[in-house]
Amino acid sequence: MRGGVAAPWRRRIWWITHGLLVVVVALALIAFSPPGINFLLLWPLVPLAAAVAISWVAMLGGELRSKRPAWQRWIAPVVGVALIVALCSGLPRDVRWAMTRPAFEDVVATLPAPAEGIVPEWNGWSEQRRVGTYAISRAVAVTGGYLFTEDSGAFFDLAGVAYLPFGPDGMAEDGYDPQRFRAMGGAWFGWTDTW
Repeated sequence: MRGGVAAPWRRRIWWITHGLLVVVVALALIAFSPPGINFLLLWPLVPLAAAVAISWVAMLGGELRSKRPAWQRWIAPVVGVALIVALCSGLPRDVRWAMTRPAFEDVVATLPAPAEGIVPEWNGWSEQRRVGTYAISRAVAVTGGYLFTEDSGAFFDLAGVAYLPFGPDGMAEDGYDPQRFRAMGGAWFGWTDTW
């Protein structure tokens, strides 16, 4: 049993575990990259992460008798910890924003410059448009800036990117809680709005 049936099973479980791990990492990075978390991607993520953990435990039992180098047993846990650190630090969101910010700056450059305490003269749009890596479903002028609603939002809540050169404090006049804005560098803010 040492070399015959057990060896192919050990190879298969190693590939299954790490194949599932790749899917989990990809889904997690995508789910946590918009301004609000894409909760629809979290539904398959939870059972897949559990499947990775279960298959890793099964693989570990088989690997103890295998001739595979010991360090290969620990790929999945190390990647899992690195993923959790990346998600907690906001790295996927920050990387995606860094790639997309120039496209938003190009859009804002074509709009009237907002003045503090005044709604810019711009009607916005309400059809889906691609701005960089984001699918923007709505853009509106607000007091002192512009609000862009990202298509995936944050489950039942709205979420997106705001251009507010004077900060989010004036947003209370437009019915938005200034505490729901998160600085993303310069005049840019990520925002969420609960129902």
